Amino acid sequence: MSKLGASSQVVVEEKGSATAEMQKDPEVQIARLQAENEVYEGNDHYTTYHVYPIKDKRHKRITTAVYIKRESPLSRKGRKARKERKHRKAKQKHNVSTDGVDNIVREQDDEGQDAYYLHSPYFSFSSPPQVLYIGSTNHMPSIPAVLIHPSFLWRGYKLQYVKSLAETGVLDPRGVVSWAHNGGSTSDLERIPTSLQGYKVRTWRHWGECGKKYVHEVNAKRKAGITDWQHPDVLEIGPAATEKPVRPVQAEGVLYLNWDKPFSTRTREYRWRYGGLEFRWKGTGRTEKTGFWGWFVKFNHLKLVAMLPEIIIGNSAQTEVCIARYTCSISKKKSGRLEMYDERLLRLYEGYVRDQKRMYPVWDEETRVKALKFTVLYALVIATAVCMISFEKAKREAAGKCIKEAAQDAGG
Repeated sequence: MSKLGASSQVVVEEKGSATAEMQKDPEVQIARLQAENEVYEGNDHYTTYHVYPIKDKRHKRITTAVYIKRESPLSRKGRKARKERKHRKAKQKHNVSTDGVDNIVREQDDEGQDAYYLHSPYFSFSSPPQVLYIGSTNHMPSIPAVLIHPSFLWRGYKLQYVKSLAETGVLDPRGVVSWAHNGGSTSDLERIPTSLQGYKVRTWRHWGECGKKYVHEVNAKRKAGITDWQHPDVLEIGPAATEKPVRPVQAEGVLYLNWDKPFSTRTREYRWRYGGLEFRWKGTGRTEKTGFWGWFVKFNHLKLVAMLPEIIIGNSAQTEVCIARYTCSISKKKSGRLEMYDERLLRLYEGYVRDQKRMYPVWDEETRVKALKFTVLYALVIATAVCMISFEKAKREAAGKCIKEAAQDAGG
């Protein structure tokens, strides 16, 4: 079962504010004001995740492990790896033990590491949602946590966080929601945002589609006329139609990552709401990547800020708290580096986020940070980060093509 600490209440986070609730309860104002002051304190402990595209760049692995083969040879880690590799070979040549050599020279395994996996299933003539797993792969023991639905022309994303995705039969081996848990017609899915869209197992399959073995097995059973098995496209359990039908799983909550002002000076700003707070992903040029080539990706970096309500801080404008930062990489085999400010996010979670599971006060901070990484909020920060990475890359590629075509037309 999923470890996500989400509330059982269905929540749709798109509009609204926590200000009215805070005005009614002065004790909440005082408690959260104290927590706001604590957000800025501490030693800014953070977790660094490295984002690597894998399998023809369709999927992504977000992990604390470092893949040296995918790092840029011009980066600091690449240079350090080459030095360590030369040092290790020299010791091996003279039969000297290399037990103390830094693990950075090896491509580390994700086993036991903090990792997430973004699976992008492919079906012809369809656009199924991506699935974010808590774990290094899209197989057990990784836990599916968030369904990510893109929109046309980078207008935004719809994210559904579902605890029940890890239950047997909800996600089939293709990596999509099975038809047994389909939430209804297209109009029903639009009317009820927490409903999941299911996908039937087709009688045909195009080359490159996901779940080759699974589709062949299902179609073989269909042709053989086997009846004592659970058909993936049938809502009843077992062969008897009189048995109790399966209740389609619904999402516990939905949020929207919106590009509000595409034609303005804030073209790289996306907003989303969760737990009564507003979060904003912004483009930033203040984050600097070391080295000469870092200048070329100066305006590719991003940061995530949480907007603290003005009723608490007593100012006319909201205060921003940076809780994550993304630094783009110049390597073709690596997307970039995501830094999560765990202590700030923990203070924010404990002080402001409504209707969420609270940490036990007897736990020390390190234990609470570990528990925080299995909450819905932490998974949503990772999910919105990979959405922004994909959005920004697609927009840069589209702009580059337009500039190239304009230059060719002008010269020809």
